[in-house]
Amino acid sequence: MKKKKKQKIFLNLALGSNEPCTWVRLGTQHLGSFGNPAPGFQGTLHLGSNEPRGACWVYNYVKDKVRDAVIKLIDKEREGEQVDRALLKNVLGIFVDIGMGQMEQYEKDFESSFLNDTGGYYSRKASIWILEDSCPDYMLKSEECLKKERERVSHYLHLSSEPKLVEKVQQELLVVFAGQLLEKEHSGCRELLRDDKVDDLSRMYRLYHKIPKGLEQVANVFKQHVTNEGTDLVQQAEDAASSQMKQTPGQDYCCNWSVPQPLKYIFDGAPSSVSTKRHAFSG
Repeated sequence: MKKKKKQKIFLNLALGSNEPCTWVRLGTQHLGSFGNPAPGFQGTLHLGSNEPRGACWVYNYVKDKVRDAVIKLIDKEREGEQVDRALLKNVLGIFVDIGMGQMEQYEKDFESSFLNDTGGYYSRKASIWILEDSCPDYMLKSEECLKKERERVSHYLHLSSEPKLVEKVQQELLVVFAGQLLEKEHSGCRELLRDDKVDDLSRMYRLYHKIPKGLEQVANVFKQHVTNEGTDLVQQAEDAASSQMKQTPGQDYCCNWSVPQPLKYIFDGAPSSVSTKRHAFSG
């Protein structure tokens, strides 16, 4: 899109208007010959101006309003409303263009506030979901949120925002509430392991293995599960062997136990689980 048209969209969004315009009256704001405020001058700003200093003044005058308007639209989209993604892409392009190829302005004037808002948004969501949803349902919502945030990057955010955005969402949805999620009564990690819920366990692995040290808590639960299962099986084998020995004295009995196939499918190859299985029965 041509630069002049992008400037018009940028300022229109700041002023809360969706209609294109060529001139915007600034009332008591004043412009000098190079776009700087001139005391005592009732001025009107021409958005089509090619004067660089004038363009920068326009940018500095409206950037906070534009940023807040863009963030508001993104939050509306997160709530399921339809938004003009092309408009957002063009407006966000101004934050990049104003930096003349550098990302400092985009990061300082938009991205920083956007990431803070994102953290607050998902913190509020997570606080509700962790109380209302089962562990599998919570993970489904988290996975869908991460997918949609990546889609936002592909549609209108700058590509450099993706790792920071994903990390922010992971932090609020998966890291902050990891303990409560994995220990959820009736649906937490132990119950999923006990009932061989392969799909849910696979989703848990997909979500947490991308987070630094994310599998450590999962591995701890897994270790406890293996230990409990093994202890129960050993006790059963000992009881059975004791009973059999009374009938056939002198015969040796042993118990062989391995990780159930669904769990091997999910966890095999993950460093945390390999270590967990190795040390599960250590004293």
